[in-house]
This record gives sequence, C-alpha cells and structure tokens, in this order.
Amino acid sequence: MSHDSETVPLTFAQIAERLGIEVASAKARARRGKWRRVPGNDGRTLVHVPVEILPEYHEGPLVELPPKAKPGSELPEAYFKTVPSHYHHSRLSL
Repeated sequence: MSHDSETVPLTFAQIAERLGIEVASAKARARRGKWRRVPGNDGRTLVHVPVEILPEYHEGPLVELPPKAKPGSELPEAYFKTVPSHYHHSRLSL
C-alpha cells in the first residue's frame, strides 16, 4: 500500500461490519494489505484502511451482474465500465 493514499481509521469490528466479513477476516485482510495499525486511547487498535476498499467511498453504484446473466455467458461491455479500474485485470480470468 502506498503511504500517500487516503485512509480512514477504523477498529477491526468496524472494518468487519463495513465489509460484511468476520472480525478474524478483517484482521487477516489488514495483515495482507499491510495497513498501518495504531493503538487507540481506549485500548482498541485503529487500522488505517484505504478508502478505495470501503464500499461507501466508491463513486456510482457497486458492480452488479446484469439480469439473467448465466454462468459462462459473455458479459456486456457496459458491465466492465462500472468496474473500478483496479479490478479490470480480473476480466482476463472470466
């Protein structure tokens, strides 16, 4: 993670709630992402989460599959225009 990106300080419980994952998964994600950790005054660790990770900071709607899309079917080009640029590399694996 680059140190010049915008971050939000959150507890592990807050990260888990915002991402819809378990607290243990939030801890693992923070470890993998090498997000900066700071001890809070209340004894809980605050993790500086990059804003691009949090759904509420995305511009526009979150990515959804087109209606009636079937596994293995081709996705319309418009679908990929809604995907944030850092996810475009995954298009090759579809």
